[in-house]
Amino acid sequence: MSQEKLALLPITLESDPDEALLYLYFCVRYYDEQIFKVILTRTHYLTGSTPEIEKMMRDPRIFSRLTDESSFDKYTLNQVSFETAIDKDYMDIAFHFIENGLV
Repeated sequence: MSQEKLALLPITLESDPDEALLYLYFCVRYYDEQIFKVILTRTHYLTGSTPEIEKMMRDPRIFSRLTDESSFDKYTLNQVSFETAIDKDYMDIAFHFIENGLV
């Protein structure tokens, strides 16, 4: 695993499950399972997020299910990530979802 990638993760990741969710989305998008697992570990499986997301992230097969284009979990992750981007006023990320037809 690249130490450079780990160094790019913000130190506030553990205290902001919404921010962590967006990082997880991009890990799934770019098939980076190692960083995905690091983020889940650091955030204690997104403790503090919605119960639906917490339960979904505790599944040991979640990464493979999220990378399956026909998965309902992937649709859920896209939807919640889009809503998070809107709530946090990250319009460039929200536009990414719209532009790519993910929501």
